[in-house]
Order: sequence, then C-alpha cells, then structure tokens
Amino acid sequence: MKNLSLIFIMLIFFTLFSCKKETQKLKPEAVASFLVKDNIFELHGEKSTDPDNDTLTYNWSTTSSKITIINGHHSIAKFNNPFLSTDETVKIVLTVSDGELQDTANVSVDIKKETQNLKPEAVASFLVKDNIFELHGEKSTDPDNDTLTYNWSTTSSKITIINGHHSIAKFNNPFLSADETVKIVLTVSDGELQDTANVSVDIKGLSKLELWGLGINLQVETSNNKNYEWYYDQLNSGTYAGENCGPTAVTMAIKWFNESFALNPVDARNTYLQSGGWWYTSDIINYLNDKGVYNKTITLDNIGRLREQIDLGNIAILCLDMYYITYTNNTNYHINKFYMTSNTGWGHFIVIKGYKVVDSRTYYEVYDPYSMGQTYSDYSMKGKDRYYLDTDLDEATNIWWKYAIVVSKTAVKGLDQVDPAKIEHRSGR
Repeated sequence: MKNLSLIFIMLIFFTLFSCKKETQKLKPEAVASFLVKDNIFELHGEKSTDPDNDTLTYNWSTTSSKITIINGHHSIAKFNNPFLSTDETVKIVLTVSDGELQDTANVSVDIKKETQNLKPEAVASFLVKDNIFELHGEKSTDPDNDTLTYNWSTTSSKITIINGHHSIAKFNNPFLSADETVKIVLTVSDGELQDTANVSVDIKGLSKLELWGLGINLQVETSNNKNYEWYYDQLNSGTYAGENCGPTAVTMAIKWFNESFALNPVDARNTYLQSGGWWYTSDIINYLNDKGVYNKTITLDNIGRLREQIDLGNIAILCLDMYYITYTNNTNYHINKFYMTSNTGWGHFIVIKGYKVVDSRTYYEVYDPYSMGQTYSDYSMKGKDRYYLDTDLDEATNIWWKYAIVVSKTAVKGLDQVDPAKIEHRSGR
C-alpha cells in the first residue's frame, strides 16, 4: 500500500515538471508609406508583418479635417488631393493589430498648394491679301503653356468665317455697297479659362462698277433695257432645256420688241425641232419673221458695229463659241462667263442690249440664257446683266459665226445688212 502511494506522488511530480513553458506572444510591426498618382495619394501598409503570422487588421487615420481617407481599414488606402491653398504637411497614422497587440507607423505627407491656373491672353489682328481678309490669332499665349483652342466669330450676317476654329482664319471680301466696320471676336481657351480679343475691320464700300468687277471710272454707257421683265432662263424651257439657248434667246428678243408677247421658250421649241436638237441662226431669223419682229443680219467684221446698233436703240442676237469668253469664279462679279466650257465648239446664243466703257475697256451688256438656276446673292439670275469684253466677243464670233442678228423697234433700213439666204448658218446649244 505504501508502494502505491509513493508511485502516485512520483507521477504527479513528474507531470508538473515535465510540461513545457508557455510561448510568449510577439507584437506586429507596422510599416507605412505613400505614393502619388494623378492627384490621388495612395497609402501603403501591406508590408506590415506579424512575427506570429497572425492575421492583421489595419486602420488609417489622420487629424487633418481636410482629408477623407478611403478604404481606411485596408492594407492599401487612399485619399484625393485636397488642393490646399497653402503648402501643408499632413500626418497619417497606420495602426496594425493582431487582435491582442498592435503597432503604429507614421507617415508625413507633404501636400503642395494648388498651382493657380492663369488665364490665357488672346491677341487678334488681320491683314488683307487679294480680297481675302486673314484673321491672325497665333500670337495668343498661355502663361501655363497650356494648349489653346480658338474660336473666331462675328455678328455680321454678311461675312462667313472660314477655318473659324484655327489660330489663323479668313473671310472673303463681302463686297459691300457702302463702307462698314465689322467686329470680329477671337476667343481663346485653355480648357478652363478663356480670354477674348476684338478686332475692328474696316471694309470699304464699292461702287456698282467695282462690285461687279467692271472697274472704277465709267466713261461711256448705253443700255436699251426695258422697265419690265423680259429675261428668261433656259432651265425653265422644257424637256430640251440643255439645248434651248436659241429658243430662249429669241423669245427674250421678241419680248423686248413687244411687251405684250405672251409666248415662252417652250412655245419656240415646239415650233422648230420639236423632238430636240440645236437651233441654227436661220431658225432664229425665221422665228423673228414669223412673229413680225423687225430684224436684219449684219457682218461683224468689226465688233464695234455692235456699239453702233446699240446707239441706234437696237439689240442683237449673237451666235458664238463661248469657249473664248473669259471665265471668272468670283461669285459677286457680273463680268465674264460664270460657267465652265471645257472645249472649243461651245456654240451658244446670247442677247446684246447695251455696253459700258470702264477704265478704257469696253464691256457689252448681255442677257445670257444659260443661268440654269444660278443666282447672285440678291437672287437675280447670273445670266442677267452680264458683261463680256469686246475683245472676247470679237474672237468668239469670228471663230463661230461672224454675224449679228439685229432686232429693232422700227423697220430696218440701210445697206449694211446681208441676205440670210446667202450665208452659212451655225447652231447654238
């Protein structure tokens, strides 16, 4: 019995002294840093460690009221740039915990005051080259060297600005009838701030002669126009409009002769070559005779003979090759032809009703039926009151048909006329 008690006491003693000593728990280590990306401050605590490999919790904090930390309980947090008005150093504290023990790490973030965006300066000027007004804004600057955008504008309805969103823009001379000062505004922007510059452009008014491209000094003029409408556009002459310069020109001449004449170019076309085709000069003469219109045919050995007929109060129908009439693309001008004729052999009928001598150049006043719907800015037909140089008409008639069909208000007399039956006749479009 004593042996059993001794054995029991020895077992208890052995058990107490054989147990291992409890392991000591170690504190985690907080490691904090930051970096800046596009005005976002990233807070990094993922390098914090725990010697016992315990799971850590994170808490980011600051005493600054100007900062709001996002994801403050994550190993990586952030806050947006507060855009302070002065430089400031903000203290950020990271606290990590293993559930029992904790550690802190401080990081000092230097936040620079927001750089002030300075307003750009708009600089505008202009210069004139060959009736084109160039608008220059390329000397505009931005103190921050920001990229600028440009916008040119005007309140004038008479001007259309071209390339209005470029540093250099332009507009064409509007050819005003009176002097006018036009205000042009340049607005430049750096995306946030903008500036404007005004430039006043003095546009000199032009006389009708200048506006129409005729010149400056009018020396002589005569016009046998009427105070009623007698112009026709061959566009409106029916199925064969593209071939109807003859029917249209002769209808205008008859309307000039007789205000009450009620027929139109379609009626003329239906009289000869009803199925289409170009009219000949003989068709013009026959139609005039059919309608009882006084007319005669004269030789144009000298283009000045047209002036003689105009001075007598007459008008004339010419058949000519329009290829030899100078072309202009100025939409305001009334001189020269306004349509393209790419090849020779462009036979055409026109009506001559007056002339002007400007700066020693002679222009004949024409009703050209080939408006084909084209108009000036005042909506008048471009073939109406057109002016062709005498030298152009001389060449174009000599090459095509060197005669003129003269229409008169009274019975024609004189030995200057030729017998239409004894000459060659030509066609027009």
